[in-house]
Amino acid sequence: MWWTGVKILGVLSAVLLTLAFFFILVMVTRPALLAGVSADDLAHSLANTTSPGGGSNCRKADDGEWTCWFAGQSGNARYRLEVNWMGCWEASRTETLVGEAPESKSGCIELGDVIRIDSD
Repeated sequence: MWWTGVKILGVLSAVLLTLAFFFILVMVTRPALLAGVSADDLAHSLANTTSPGGGSNCRKADDGEWTCWFAGQSGNARYRLEVNWMGCWEASRTETLVGEAPESKSGCIELGDVIRIDSD
């Protein structure tokens, strides 16, 4: 009788371990699925994809598209971003304010964009 309890406990443990592994896998590869898309996460993703030394600021429009202002070493520009359900985005430059900026970029929000350790 006790052996049946051990088997049930083993199966439940395996299921919980599998779910935990799946959660960690999704969080590492596509955190926007679990955490959602925020302006800060998207801005960080755009800034690091466009130029590692740049900064960005994003806002969501009423139609669901995002507008981001990017300030990098090579120039300042405004981008329109379309973000899909997985947190991947495509940016197209709508305006160059100063200098040179890439015409279009694409990327995905990654774990480093969601969980950041900023040091001053």
